Amino acid sequence: MDLQFQDAWPLYVNGNRNAFGTVYSAAHPRLTLFCLGLTRDEEIAKNIASETLLKLMEQTNPREILNPASWLLTVARNSCNTWWTTNNRRAEILDDVKEQFSGVTRPVALEQLENESHVKLIRESLDTIEWQIWQLHLDGYDNKEIAEQTLLAEKTVANKKTAARNKLRQAFAHES
Repeated sequence: MDLQFQDAWPLYVNGNRNAFGTVYSAAHPRLTLFCLGLTRDEEIAKNIASETLLKLMEQTNPREILNPASWLLTVARNSCNTWWTTNNRRAEILDDVKEQFSGVTRPVALEQLENESHVKLIRESLDTIEWQIWQLHLDGYDNKEIAEQTLLAEKTVANKKTAARNKLRQAFAHES
């Protein structure tokens, strides 16, 4: 990081919370460039850089961070990896949905989803938490938002959605 960052860091870790603005301003452009190289999307890179710096601010004892530049780059890289994993998972889900409804016109698909017997079959196939997660998923919430609402880990939400999807495939296959 640059000289401005190096000057502000000791002030910040020694309790000068105003110095965080300088740390943020000095680190954000470099983190954005680093994330841009990993995500290839400027807006995503800016968001991940901001989230990384917010994680720094949330650290209860930043003095324990011996190498702040390395710490920031590691957190940013991990966040970029999480973004890629989530992005790829969304693409898989979209492909699954497209495959399930290929050849079916949208009005027929909507009618099928709204059919009471299907709702009953879905409700009977899923346990309570899977049902809650499935409803939030259908409402357009992503795994992170669902995790926040259900107080589960984001990875647990993803696993439960996969399990629910598999149960539903089996249930609908048996119904046919």
